[in-house]
Amino acid sequence: MRFSRELEVVRPLALRCGQLALDVRARGTAALAASDKPDDQGLVTAADTAINRIIVDTLISEFPDDAIVAEETTEDVCPGQAIANPRCWFIDPIDGTRDYADGDPGWAIQIGLCLAGKVAFGLIYEPTVERLSWGGPGIGSTTQLRGEQPKPLSRGVRALDKLELVSSKNHASPRTLQLMDTLSIPPSRNHRIGSVGVKISTIARGQADVYIHPRSGTKSWDTCAPQAILEGVGGIMSDLAGRPLRYDGADLVNRGGLLACRGHHRAIVEKISALASTWFPTP
Repeated sequence: MRFSRELEVVRPLALRCGQLALDVRARGTAALAASDKPDDQGLVTAADTAINRIIVDTLISEFPDDAIVAEETTEDVCPGQAIANPRCWFIDPIDGTRDYADGDPGWAIQIGLCLAGKVAFGLIYEPTVERLSWGGPGIGSTTQLRGEQPKPLSRGVRALDKLELVSSKNHASPRTLQLMDTLSIPPSRNHRIGSVGVKISTIARGQADVYIHPRSGTKSWDTCAPQAILEGVGGIMSDLAGRPLRYDGADLVNRGGLLACRGHHRAIVEKISALASTWFPTP
């Protein structure tokens, strides 16, 4: 399989880091050492920084010629400047740190690889449910629960008027209600989940159809691995105007919001275009 070497490395790495995160959390508040990052950049814990270093060190050892962008050590790759290396890893040591620190299940470890600025391979591990998901465009996507055989994920999508939405658990927004009204999605078909990666994994597995984040602020490490897995089942991730997300390193922020779906991408973009142009006006 293409990217078999990458999977051979990152699969046990993610399992190891997931256990570390669970062990840290089990030791209580003092061990977590949770604190807020400067400039409203979210929560960080001792587990975030430890896992970040383990993943980065392992990738440097196994793929010494690759570039790496990791959430807790972005200074290592000169953020804001284009990445010259055609192979670049984007790492989120704990996506959904707030859920992790609060003892909730909606968090994941995310390891994604881009080739020439395009997502190519991603792996997500959800430690509290012991679920691994991996894949990429052109190679398909797979999920596996501990003790079970890997299960290839299949393509397919519900009708446009039957879409199941996943939205943020911790950042409820009036904009989400406007989107639900525009897409005729009732509250009963809105599933609120923490981590970006967990939400998009839910879409890749076919349990939901669409995720729309109506604000800027998510980063390349939030979306790289999930996008690869989603594209492995024929899904699409873009900004709210339908434009591709950037992974060239020149800007690590997804400034036009996020739209992830298994199908109906163009139709959804058209339906929400009036809202998107208000929220993200063209300069």
